[in-house]
Amino acid sequence: MSVNEALKIKRKFIHLVWFLSVFSVVALSVLIYHKSMLVETATVINLAGRQRMLSQRIAKNALLHEQASAPKEEIKKRLQDDLKEIQRRNVDLLYGSSDQGVLPAFSASLAEQYQLQANLLEKIEEQVRCLTENCPQRSESCKQILSLTSDFFIRMDHMVSESTQYSERVSAWILFWDSLVFALVAGLTLFLLLRAK
Repeated sequence: MSVNEALKIKRKFIHLVWFLSVFSVVALSVLIYHKSMLVETATVINLAGRQRMLSQRIAKNALLHEQASAPKEEIKKRLQDDLKEIQRRNVDLLYGSSDQGVLPAFSASLAEQYQLQANLLEKIEEQVRCLTENCPQRSESCKQILSLTSDFFIRMDHMVSESTQYSERVSAWILFWDSLVFALVAGLTLFLLLRAK
C-alpha cells in the first residue's frame, strides 16, 4: 500500500469518525428530549390520577358534611383543603409547573379540557361554600357537588386516556429513533471496515 492510499484511507476514516460523532450527538439529543417528554407525561398521568382521587374525596366529604350531626369544622376544612389542592393541580396541568416537573398541556384539546375542568371546579367551589355555610339550599348543594365531581371524574378519566395514548406515541418514537441510530451506526461501521481493506 502506497503512502497516498494510506492517507486517503486515513482521511476517509477521519471523515467517517467525524460524521459518526456529529450524528451520534444529534441522535442522542433527540433521544434524551423524547425520553424527558416521556417522564413528564408520566408525571401528568400521575397528577391526573390524583385529580380523580381528590374529586371523589370532595364528594365523600360533602356527603359526610351533609349527614353529620356533630361539629362539622374538620370536614369543612378537609373540603376546603381538597378544593384548593385540586384547583392548584388543575392550573399546574394546564399551564405547567416547574415545581411539579410538568410542561403545559401538550395539545390544544387537553388545554381546552383543563379549562373546562377549571370551570367545573368553580361551580364545585360555589356549591361547597353553600354547603359549609349552611345556606338554605344546602341539601341541593350536596347533590350538585356529587353530580359535578362525577362529571369532573369522567372528564379526568378521558384526559388520562388521552395522555396515555400520547405517552405510547412518544415511546414508539423513542423505539424508532433508537433502532434507526443503532442501524446507521452499525451500517456505517461495517462500511468503514469494508472500505479500509
